Amino acid sequence: MPHVAGGVDTAAQGFYPVITRIAFFSLPNWLAGYLLSLGPIVAGVLGVYLLCRRLGLVFAAAAFAAFVWVIDFGDTMFLKTAVPGYLPLFIASLTYLLDDRKSIKRWLAALGMLVVLGGTGYFSRILPFPLIIMGVWFLLIEPRRGISNWLIIGLMTLLVIAMRTPEIIAMANNAPLAPISDFRQSDGLIEIMGKTARGLGEVFVGGPKNYTTAICFALFGYSLLDCKNRQRNRFMIVAIVTATVLPFLMAAGKIAIQEFLPFLSGFNINNYFNSFRMLIVVSGAIGFAALIENVQKGTISRWAPRAIGGVLLIFSLTLKANAAYEWITQGSLKNNYESPVLNTLAGKIKTNGRPVRALAHQMYGPVLHAYGIETLGGANPLLMRRYHNFWQKMSEGWRSRASFDLRRGGDRGAQISYLPAGDNIEWPIGDDLNMKMLSLANVGYVVSRDHILAPGLKQLSGPDRPWHALSRNEKIKVNLHDNFSGRNHVFVYKNANVFPRFYTVTALRTFDNGEKVLDAVAAASLGELASTLFTEKGLIPKRINPNTPLYKSGVQVDRYDNNEIVLTIKSKGTTALIATNAYSPFWKATVDGVPTIMFPADHAFWGVFLPAGAKKVVFRYQPPYPAF
Repeated sequence: MPHVAGGVDTAAQGFYPVITRIAFFSLPNWLAGYLLSLGPIVAGVLGVYLLCRRLGLVFAAAAFAAFVWVIDFGDTMFLKTAVPGYLPLFIASLTYLLDDRKSIKRWLAALGMLVVLGGTGYFSRILPFPLIIMGVWFLLIEPRRGISNWLIIGLMTLLVIAMRTPEIIAMANNAPLAPISDFRQSDGLIEIMGKTARGLGEVFVGGPKNYTTAICFALFGYSLLDCKNRQRNRFMIVAIVTATVLPFLMAAGKIAIQEFLPFLSGFNINNYFNSFRMLIVVSGAIGFAALIENVQKGTISRWAPRAIGGVLLIFSLTLKANAAYEWITQGSLKNNYESPVLNTLAGKIKTNGRPVRALAHQMYGPVLHAYGIETLGGANPLLMRRYHNFWQKMSEGWRSRASFDLRRGGDRGAQISYLPAGDNIEWPIGDDLNMKMLSLANVGYVVSRDHILAPGLKQLSGPDRPWHALSRNEKIKVNLHDNFSGRNHVFVYKNANVFPRFYTVTALRTFDNGEKVLDAVAAASLGELASTLFTEKGLIPKRINPNTPLYKSGVQVDRYDNNEIVLTIKSKGTTALIATNAYSPFWKATVDGVPTIMFPADHAFWGVFLPAGAKKVVFRYQPPYPAF
């Protein structure tokens, strides 16, 4: 869906999942969401089971591992579980292929899993972490010898990477322009090692899933005492120790080279631990197999494995309870993706023929993206630094409040969201946000579950009472109803002062740096913003100076696609055109077929000077990689 960047270079965002895109384009959104949520979990269960069986473990032990896998990953959404979910089945398919390299069916199965693994999930979760765990598996747990085996393993690894080559190039080019590099590169060696240690601690002892880890390690420790297959146990010990040391080596390497490769700052080392958990689960299965063996010998009561299974079953009930709670309080996928209110708003924007944005209050921007509604904020790992600075300036009132939460504020370089804390029935958002800058950014609508108070906003639709005016029982009744009919309890407000996406101005003001530009934009009146272009000295064409006469011209939008925009304009003299899409050097402009200079306007947006008589302006996104 269109993003504030003015086009969807999904590769630059670090999220280019082929399978996910196919599912959402070919199926209803809610159905695609369910399938993509369940797919990694089902694949993970099957993959872990097959890997355990390949290690010679009995059915009960392999089933135990699959059960633990569900408990570990069954409560998170597909974007996070896709990679660790599909990894075990990918490794299993490779092991069967290496057993019989002449089998066409096994080649097809391995290549199919390769496409699924490489075509789903966040790019920064696919590389390099699961591939490292795959290497640990084939080196230490199920060792493979011979050049031919490792040629196949290497080929499959390269193919996974090749599927995301555009993102590697895009991130390498975009990362220096994104604030996330500032945020993550600010960590020194001690800080990043500390974060890695905390992540490891959550895996072993401190996280919400520590009981499954404790059970797995306790079982594995038991197997070390009297298990016959000591070689397998030694391999597993070496694998776990190696996998424990590796994240610290990766963290040190990241510190050493991210100054030269800024896009590495987008990779969070702690994502590694999601794949690492596969080894812990398998170690627990080894211990469970030893327990079963001793039950069969009569040295341990047959109730011991049943007791462990019962404990896990009780813990797994919390997943069901949490799912039920989320379904009632937050809604189902149908609730989020089939709201009649948001469908109506999307239709209104589409039939209007002029692009306009919405601000999501008390909800994340991607909820609106599902309807094709552009938003002011959202999640984008490589959001441009200029736009991020604009957002910070616009939301200074909110960000300065004692109640401001950095996590809810999405002010960490990858996500910007307006999620103020509190249970207010009415929200004076004019105290939080600079409404003039909000209008400048082409925000024509505000969507909220409570009343909004701000100059220029008029309520178009909404329920009888705000969300926080309802009792708990009333909220439950509303959610239960909306889970079957789509979310209806939403207020929609129209902004009477919204600026068009594309407009021309008659005055020019230049400043020494971007900070002064933002200060001037924030202090300007609506009239000044509508008539003046604010920019930095040295960024505009040399033929233009502050005294150059500028002419107001009409702008017609002929085409507005994700990566191409076509405008018709009638300029009687030199014209300054502003487009409130986030500035990126990879957007290019032509005027009547002739390339022209694009520069940052109002710090965050597009600016173009047009000569007298200009008729056609075309903006195209030209990504820094050969295929889009």
